[in-house]
Amino acid sequence: LSGSDWRRQLEIPVIGLGTGRLWPVETIAPAMHSFLLMGGRHLDTAVSYWSQSAVAGVCRAAMANGVGKDLVITTKIWPLGFKESLEASRGALKQLDGVGQVVILLHSPGQVKGKPKGPGGQKFAEAPASCRDEARPNSWRRCRAESFMALAALREAGVVSGIGVSNFLKRHLEELR
Repeated sequence: LSGSDWRRQLEIPVIGLGTGRLWPVETIAPAMHSFLLMGGRHLDTAVSYWSQSAVAGVCRAAMANGVGKDLVITTKIWPLGFKESLEASRGALKQLDGVGQVVILLHSPGQVKGKPKGPGGQKFAEAPASCRDEARPNSWRRCRAESFMALAALREAGVVSGIGVSNFLKRHLEELR
């Protein structure tokens, strides 16, 4: 990551509205729309929330009602390896096309006992084969590193406005150095 200007400014509003686990989408859409019309400018979604298209639709409707393009949309993907993270990011960007500045985070460091970990709610018993360290099949270290490098490539190319992580522990962050 050296040599890159990782300090480019992106102002993320202090107050945002999360869309996770609020179903059906018709339930949260009016709240998102009202939030934007009242001045809110940050919405949070994720691949696993199945709400990205709804978020984009609400943003477009709000923009038609005078809300500017100063919106920040944070979405999250799973750390499934370099290629898979690029594909997931491109899919998210396609759904969110043109609705503001997009920030993509790695949703989690990998498997967390008892919690759904992937699109469709599937649980991963071990790291995905595409980024698995065969010597340590339950380690997500390589998947995290590859996935973060994919996000860094998108940021460097100017495809996304920001990147980051969610639900990572200090040790997971230190591994990304």
